[in-house]
Parts: sequence; structure tokens; C-alpha cells
Amino acid sequence: MSKVVVFEVDHPATSAAKRAAIKAALGESPAHVRFVSIDFNANSLSTTMQSAGYDPSRPTLVIWEGVTNYLTEAAVTETLRWCATATRGSLVLFTYIHRRVLEAPDTFHGTEKLFATLNTSSERWTFGLDPARLSAFLVERGLLLDDDRGATEYRAKYYGPEANRMRGYEFYRIALAHVA
Repeated sequence: MSKVVVFEVDHPATSAAKRAAIKAALGESPAHVRFVSIDFNANSLSTTMQSAGYDPSRPTLVIWEGVTNYLTEAAVTETLRWCATATRGSLVLFTYIHRRVLEAPDTFHGTEKLFATLNTSSERWTFGLDPARLSAFLVERGLLLDDDRGATEYRAKYYGPEANRMRGYEFYRIALAHVA
């Protein structure tokens, strides 16, 4: 049985750091892993993935974690529309931030320190979604929402009673969608 092909897609600087870490740990990257560098705000994911050998007719699981909040709405839209070109039933698991954290950061616990850290590193969050509008947002981009959970909900599911002691990042959400 052949291994599943894994496409590790990330910003060029982050991708280089990941490659170096894997080389240090393993000596070389596993043969079934392809590193794909992209600036989502400047490049087409469709063209980039085609060049990397991605086959949209194969069932696909896209894990898109910790990225959307740094992008423009146009880049998020382009990426989700690309995801929707995968074969029927393919899945997209992604994180996003509640739009309100961009509009009124004080609404959420711990954001003052977080935004100070982002400013120090010259990074800025630029995109968020209203969870009440997520399903429609995805449909407009060719995907159907299966699940959407906020931090409180996913902590309770995965950490049980320990979740009651966790606080912060309540604006962070995780969603699962599929290609119809």
C-alpha cells in the first residue's frame, strides 16, 4: 500500500524553518511529504498546488490551522474556493477568529497582551468571521459547514473537567466543512 501524499503548505519563511527542523530531527524529509511555499495574500493556491503535483480527484483532507486571521478576505476566499475544487466529500478543517476580536478586542479575555505581542513581532490580524454567518460564507465559496466550535466548546470536548480551569482565546474557533 502506498503512503498518502502530504502537502505541507506554508509561508516561505515558516516552511524553511519547518524543513530545517525536520532535517535536524530526521536527517531528511519523509518521501511522501512535499513542502509547498506560498504567500496566500500574493500567490494563487491553485497554481501553486498544481505545480506541486496535487491531484484534485483524490479524496483530500485540508488542515488549515492558524492562518486565516493573517490574511485578506480575498486570500481566504481564494483558498476556500480552491478547497471546493477537491473531489466530493473532501474535508476542510480550519481555524478562524471571531470577527468581534478585531472590532472590539476588549470583549475577550487576554487580548491586550496578545495584541501587544503581535505588534512587537510586526504581525497583524486582518481577518475574522462572525460565527453566525460562517455557514453562508462557506456556501458562497463552495463548501458546506459540518461543525463549528468555539474555544470553550472544544476544550470541554477534549479536556473534560480540566477545561473549566482554562481561560483565554475564547475568540478562536475551529470549523469543519466538506465539498458537496
